Amino acid sequence: EAIVAHEHALSKRQPEDAPLLWAMSQTNLANATTRLAKLTGSPELLRTAIEHYRAAQTVYQREDFPRDWAWSVASLASAFIDLAQMTDQVEEFERALNYCEDAIDGYTSVRIPLSKAWVCGLKGNAFIGLKRYGDAAEAYKAALALQSYQSAGEDWVMSCNNLAACLFELGDRAGAFETLERALQEAPENQRLLATRAALSLDQEET
Repeated sequence: EAIVAHEHALSKRQPEDAPLLWAMSQTNLANATTRLAKLTGSPELLRTAIEHYRAAQTVYQREDFPRDWAWSVASLASAFIDLAQMTDQVEEFERALNYCEDAIDGYTSVRIPLSKAWVCGLKGNAFIGLKRYGDAAEAYKAALALQSYQSAGEDWVMSCNNLAACLFELGDRAGAFETLERALQEAPENQRLLATRAALSLDQEET
């Protein structure tokens, strides 16, 4: 229903007459299509969402709308990561990394640290997809340098969780457990952190 509503809104707007409203409709449609793509596991829907994000970018030029531009670039990075995970095409992770670099630069310019941290996390996810765990760990550390549990909540938890997993993969088991224990001091009942600690503990016992 959301997609139908956004498609209807888009049909009533033309880029020549109301460019910002048209770009907003493209973005809303892209967001709704992305959510449906994740629910259904449809790469084709994700590709459609990507085209809507790109359409919005024709209006959201960096010089005129730096925040909107950064958001659209970050959204493209996220969509390409999702597409890579759905299709097992590693080149999509590479595309995502390029968009991450642009988005990080964009969010640095407009001074939105938590959004920049979010993109650093996306960058880490893309590196994991490429099995570049050392680079992924550095990306998550960059995210954590901008986050706290108080300011970022579950995004901070994800950064800690993913950093621990990368450190474990790299053989730094002490660092992995130390990262999880520090995170659990802030969020002692977080199920994601508890599950990761349990999984890594089991893996360590088996090896």
